[in-house]
Amino acid sequence: MRRNIALVLAFVLILVMVSASWVRADAIVHAPAIRAENAIDGNDTVNTIRIVGGHGTAVSLRGTPSSVLPLHSSVPLWFASSLRAPLITHHSLPITDDSLLITPTLTPFALGPVNVATPTATPIPPDDPRPAICSAPYQPGFAPHIVRPGERLADLVTGSTALTITQIAALNCLDDPSALPVGAVIWLPVASGGDAVDVTPVGNVPVIASFTVSEERAQNFAGVTFRWQASGEAAYLYPCNPDPQIACVRPLDAEPLPLSFTTPVINGFRYAGPARYRLEVVVGTQTATEDITFEVVCSQPPLGAYSGLQPCPDEPARPVTGAIQPFERGVMIWFAETRMIWVLTDDGRVQVVPDPYTPDAVTPTDEPPPERYLPVRGFGIVWAQLGGAEGTLGWATAPEGLSEFMRQPAGRFSYTVYLQPQGGDVYAVTILPEASEGYWALVNEA
Repeated sequence: MRRNIALVLAFVLILVMVSASWVRADAIVHAPAIRAENAIDGNDTVNTIRIVGGHGTAVSLRGTPSSVLPLHSSVPLWFASSLRAPLITHHSLPITDDSLLITPTLTPFALGPVNVATPTATPIPPDDPRPAICSAPYQPGFAPHIVRPGERLADLVTGSTALTITQIAALNCLDDPSALPVGAVIWLPVASGGDAVDVTPVGNVPVIASFTVSEERAQNFAGVTFRWQASGEAAYLYPCNPDPQIACVRPLDAEPLPLSFTTPVINGFRYAGPARYRLEVVVGTQTATEDITFEVVCSQPPLGAYSGLQPCPDEPARPVTGAIQPFERGVMIWFAETRMIWVLTDDGRVQVVPDPYTPDAVTPTDEPPPERYLPVRGFGIVWAQLGGAEGTLGWATAPEGLSEFMRQPAGRFSYTVYLQPQGGDVYAVTILPEASEGYWALVNEA
C-alpha cells in the first residue's frame, strides 16, 4: 500500500515536473527567445524574425498549428503582428540553458540618416530707400495712371505747374522722362478740371455732333478750352501723342464728363509744338471718337535751344547790365549787378573772377599790335594775371563795350543759363554754385 502511495506520489511529482517544464516553456514564449534581423533576399531587404531556441525541435504560432518552424529558422516580419500571441515550443527535452533566452528587439526598416535642419533666422532685408526718394505714390494730390503706348509725360501733366517734368519723373523713379514704360503705373498730380457727372443713357448709338477748341494756336500759359455736343452714355476727353500714326487709347482712370460740356481752361503745356486731344463718346461697347490738334507756342520765348522736345521756359529772359570784350582766344563779360567777371576761353572753360578794379589799381600798359586792343580797368588786370598777350586769351579784337544782356535759366533748377549780349551770340554757361570755374558753349551766332 505504501509502495502504491509512493508510486502515485512519484507519478504526481513527474506530472508536476512535466507541467513545470511546459509552464517554463510557455513563460519562455511570453518572453520569446526570438530576435528581429534583416535578411537579404536577392536584391531586396526583408525584415525577418529569427527563432532562437535551446534543445527543442520546433516552434509554432499558437492559433495556427500548421505553422511549425524549426529552431534557428527565420520568418518574415509580417508575422510580427502574430507575436502578440505566445509561441509554443514543441520539444523532447526541457530547456535548461537560460543564457539562450533573449528578449526580442524588433529592428525597423532602415530609413537612412535623418538630416535635421538647424533653424536659421531669415535675415531682415535692408530698408528699401526708394519710398523716401521716389515718393509720388505717397504724395497728396497724386493719382495712379497706367502708361499707354505713345503717351508722353509732358502731355500727361498738362495743367499741373507746381512741379517740373524732371521732378515728377524723379518722384516716380523713372529712368528717362521721355521713355515711359508701357503698362507701368505712375503717379501724377491731379489737374483741376470739370467735375465728373452721372449721365443717363440716350439712344443706342454714340454720336458726336460737334467738338471744337478755343484756340488753334495757344500760348502754353494761356491754355485752351474744349466744347462739345454729343449723345450717348458718357463722354471722355484725354490727351494723345501728337503723332496721328500712334494709337491713342483712353486711360483707365479717365473720368466721364457730360455729353454737352465746355471745359475749364486747360493750360500749363510744357512744350511747344502740336498737341492732340481726343473726345470719346460711348454707349455700351460702342464708341465714337474725334480728335483735335492745335499748336502750342511758348508764352515766354526761349533764349536757348533744345534737342528733342522744345520746352517752354517758366520765366522770360531777364535783362542784366554789363560789359563785354572779345579776344583772340575767348571773351570777357562783366556784370554790374554782381561785379563778377566771366572769362570764357576757346577750350570751353569759364573762370569766375571778382572784379579787381579800384581807382588806384595798376593796369597793364602793353602796346598792342595793329587792329588789336589792350583791355583796361578790371578786364586789363585779369588779362594780365592770365598771362597777357601770351596767355589764354591773347589780344583783344575790339574795345570793351557796355551792353544789356538777356539772361534766362535753361530750366527751373538748371545750373546752365543762356546769355545773349545785345545783338550778339547766345552763350550757354554752366557754373556750379560757389564754383570759380565752369563750362560754356556757343549756342547760336547772331
